[in-house]
Amino acid sequence: FCEALDPQLAFVAYKKAAGECDDELIAISHTHGLFRDLAKYLVERQDLELWAKVLNRPEGEEEKEDPQRRQLIDQIVEWALPESTSADEVSCTVKAFMAADLPGELISLLERIVLQGSDFSDNKNLQNLLILTAIRADSTRVAGYIDQLDNFDAKDIALICVSDSHNLFEEGFTIYTKFSKPEFTQDKEEQVEMQVLAIGVLVDFMKDLDRAKTYATQCDEKPVWSKLGKAQLEEKFPADAIESFINAEDASEYVKVCAEANDGEIWEQLIPYLKMARKTMQENLIDTELIYAFAKTNNLTELEVFVTGPNVANIQNIGDRCFTEGLYQ
Repeated sequence: FCEALDPQLAFVAYKKAAGECDDELIAISHTHGLFRDLAKYLVERQDLELWAKVLNRPEGEEEKEDPQRRQLIDQIVEWALPESTSADEVSCTVKAFMAADLPGELISLLERIVLQGSDFSDNKNLQNLLILTAIRADSTRVAGYIDQLDNFDAKDIALICVSDSHNLFEEGFTIYTKFSKPEFTQDKEEQVEMQVLAIGVLVDFMKDLDRAKTYATQCDEKPVWSKLGKAQLEEKFPADAIESFINAEDASEYVKVCAEANDGEIWEQLIPYLKMARKTMQENLIDTELIYAFAKTNNLTELEVFVTGPNVANIQNIGDRCFTEGLYQ
């Protein structure tokens, strides 16, 4: 009765039917442009089946844009949901947009809730969802979100960024560096862990050893230097690797370091590394290679002091090796 006389009154009447007249309510909203009222009703009803009726496109018309549907979505995004203070209403609306496969609209919705100030701006789940949706639907937005948002699961999202599916290496690096700072991570061990993960992006994914060295210098943490040294050694830069391992006080790769240093004939650089290694390790190879490095650099004074002092070098072996190479002194 009211529809022809007062559509707004008819809407109120259908609304009071507690869900029994939802189809009629949707129809009158579309006919008379009551999209703002319908948007508020949908948010308050928290009914995913009802949401599906208005958000899902009819079968066979998936590619066709419905102007009425667009007007409704605009009212939901711009007004109805940002006005809500109910966590359940927000959660249900977000689920409805996800179920309808509306990533672009979901991003707009979440931006209004999270970025433009609401009771849910600091909600971790919503921040996570905003970044993850952007990663999959509009990766150009991700860097901005990482910069603006502070309460999301950094490690998990960074891993998704650098995965083979997305290759957002710069964004992953930015997350790790941001959350390695004291204002985000107070525990020192966790800070260093984040720094190691950050340099891991540079060396493992971006293959940028120069930038990684700059970053390691800024951090100046032993595990970070160690990660860099292993990458430099893997890429056949033994001199750089030796410098990094010395900064890290890490002798764990001594076998490979000795082999690469001998191949590269960089005995001068090898000597301080082996001296560092001897402080924490007592290995035949370390002492033997140190004697050989002294001999190859004609450092006879240190050589004499070393061989007459306590060591575990294979003197006979290294003596024969030097004699064969004409290092008679």
